[in-house]
Amino acid sequence: MLIALAAAESAELWTYDVRNAFVSTEVPEGEHFYCEAPQDTIDNELFGDMFTLPDGSKGILRCTKCLYGSKNSPRRFWQKLQRTLEKGGFIPTVQDQCVLVRDRTRHGGGIVRVAMWVDDLLVTTTSPEDKIWFDNLLQETFDLSDDSGVEPAKLYLGMKVTRDYKNKTITLSTPALIDSLIKDLETGGHIGATSAPKIHPMSGTRLVELEDKSKALNEKDYPYRTVVGTCLHLSRTTRPDIALAVSELSKYLTCYGDQHVNAANWLALYLKGTISLGITFHGNLPAHLKNKLITFSDADWAGDTGTRKSRSGYTLQLNLGPIEWYSKGQTIQSTSSCMSETIAAVEAAKAIIAARLLLFELGYRQPGSSRLYVDNEATCLNANGSNQSKRSKHFQIRTELLRVYTELGRIHVFKVNTNKNISDLHTKALLNDKFTDMRDIMMGTKADLNMLHYS
Repeated sequence: MLIALAAAESAELWTYDVRNAFVSTEVPEGEHFYCEAPQDTIDNELFGDMFTLPDGSKGILRCTKCLYGSKNSPRRFWQKLQRTLEKGGFIPTVQDQCVLVRDRTRHGGGIVRVAMWVDDLLVTTTSPEDKIWFDNLLQETFDLSDDSGVEPAKLYLGMKVTRDYKNKTITLSTPALIDSLIKDLETGGHIGATSAPKIHPMSGTRLVELEDKSKALNEKDYPYRTVVGTCLHLSRTTRPDIALAVSELSKYLTCYGDQHVNAANWLALYLKGTISLGITFHGNLPAHLKNKLITFSDADWAGDTGTRKSRSGYTLQLNLGPIEWYSKGQTIQSTSSCMSETIAAVEAAKAIIAARLLLFELGYRQPGSSRLYVDNEATCLNANGSNQSKRSKHFQIRTELLRVYTELGRIHVFKVNTNKNISDLHTKALLNDKFTDMRDIMMGTKADLNMLHYS
């Protein structure tokens, strides 16, 4: 979200990394933290019998600093970092304690926003004075890496940050991780170096459970869990286009066969062909789109041929790029398409409310209601109407929740044509041009302002 806002406001992005973050954090008074002496110190002649007690047993050490691997170390470092930032006037947001804001307009600066991920910080500033002030604030307490805050962000948490200042766009991609995955599969002989890339992440053939368990493969035969785990990380960071494929592959982590391996290789070859693809946020937008939330939700009614459960999916866009997406099977069987679409719309509505609250805390209040697009007429009527249909009484609570959000002016549910609903990507295995077109719009690669929901 901070990156999407930075694209629209032309704010500069900076990354910071704290050296030896945990071991530089003191153990609080009143707490006692002990560990065994490392084996290489016991066997080292330099220390002699320093760690040997009179009865011959090996002694233990009382630590005054936190250590990597201990359960409380991340929290202790986070508390120390938060105290440092709060000393500088930063206020943590209620929606996310790892996002903090500092208003320096009274001091001739702008608004500084910080997002923390363990010992890696992402900072947005709008003036050089804010950057210098923040550097001094951190350096008073922490030992920063040499490349911290030296130049605008190029890499953050493994994501490549590409910025086009002329067109006011920021693109996040992960080519290095994809390249590593492909090389590992090629080295293991699972895919050929000359194998043709795929143009979509799924073949269109539904995966089924392995009937003959004796034919199940293991990690020595094929690194299935490694591939799915890597793709899961990609689908949660910069590649929402593979969320559905990863969700389907994840069902068979404990028992997989040739069909599942072929599907995993298909996904890998798709990534190979789209290695530089990422999500893009735009800054050159009209006023009715700039920093405004637009959301799509969809459901695949009874799409699971085994359990006849449906799948929910939604996409939250900010400045034409996705900031949150979702693809997950529903927990109950829906008796109608309206029920499955309502379940998906409720999940999207809850995400909208949380995003609106965080945007408000960051200084971007959403005027009016946020748009939620669904491709089911009955869901729109239930959300915007006041009469409860007898056909939807069994999921009345979800319908009433949509109505409450609508009456409060938080959301407004619109009907959109199925061919324009980009969340179809998260519920159905689309193929060919339809997949490519929706993917490019969902990920911000193609900014088509003439589309219905952008006009």
